Amino acid sequence: MYAVIAEGAKAAMVAAYVAEKTGAKFTEGMYVSFAVISDKGEFSAGVVISNFREIDCEISVAGETAVAWRPTVCKAIFGYIFNQLKCVRCTSITTIGNKRTRSFLDHFGF
Repeated sequence: MYAVIAEGAKAAMVAAYVAEKTGAKFTEGMYVSFAVISDKGEFSAGVVISNFREIDCEISVAGETAVAWRPTVCKAIFGYIFNQLKCVRCTSITTIGNKRTRSFLDHFGF
């Protein structure tokens, strides 16, 4: 089982992890980050929601294992985006050559 935890005090650490893994850049105070924690209490993945544009936002994710992206984790993340932020669209950007990530995004309807 994996849990999604809003990272208030450690938001910058999660954002730095995602930035290092993805090459994305985040402006301090202009994003929300979440840590995906395993049932053993270990950090498994990071999620950063940024570039809010009224009904749209960007999502950047990085993880140590694909297992971190279980349905309960994805439901919590997308629930935050669509229910709490009231977005109707969520954008994720990757390179055309990153087939693994593109497949992952296609699975979620991006």
